[in-house]
Amino acid sequence: MLKKTQGIVFSTTKYSESSIIAKIYTNDRGLQSYIASGVRSKKPKFSPNLFQAASIVELVANYKPNANLNRITEIKSHINYISIPFEISKSTTIIFLTEILSKCIIEESADQNLFNYIKKSFIYFDETNRSLPEFHIIFLIKLTQYLGFKPNGKYSEENPYFDLREGTFCSTKPKHFDFLIPLLSTSLSEINQSTDFSDHLNFTKDIRIKLLENTIKYYQIHIPNFKHLNSLSIFKEVFQN
Repeated sequence: MLKKTQGIVFSTTKYSESSIIAKIYTNDRGLQSYIASGVRSKKPKFSPNLFQAASIVELVANYKPNANLNRITEIKSHINYISIPFEISKSTTIIFLTEILSKCIIEESADQNLFNYIKKSFIYFDETNRSLPEFHIIFLIKLTQYLGFKPNGKYSEENPYFDLREGTFCSTKPKHFDFLIPLLSTSLSEINQSTDFSDHLNFTKDIRIKLLENTIKYYQIHIPNFKHLNSLSIFKEVFQN
């Protein structure tokens, strides 16, 4: 059965001499794996650019009952990015975030709110002219509310620590090492309470580095089988040198 859908490309892998398998998060079927034929040939049937990480596409696929792989018959761009493909800082950020998304979202079930959050966030990141050095951290913290482990509560003098295991602000240091000190708890609380990416959050480079490290740890604690991030070293090289 031919079905049209909209999706966000997470990743691709080589399938044959000329084809690829694309993992695409769709608005009506959740995460799907598709075969795209001829993408790697000299005269590709579909442009390889359509399958870049975070590409927002419209596609038609031939769905078969109980099939793990369905074949794309048509695909075109839904949104043409104006800056992400051309700015190394933005493209590196997007590759990093889509790798995390591919580790967090594994269900073949639709979540329109989650899809809209990812789509709107990427479009905003592409279109804005503002410097957003905290974008990746804000995106990941806000993403937790859709994944089921949004930080609970907020920083205060009474609750100056954040317990990464319990996902809540607390009054005393936990008896383990997975917690944020007050300086980082304050920053996390600011992000958690911010409205969107347009809020002005000015963190130092050191705070951003430590927040990212602890955000990744937070994901590792709450997402089963959240393993090594291949893009993390490149991401750090671009932003921390």
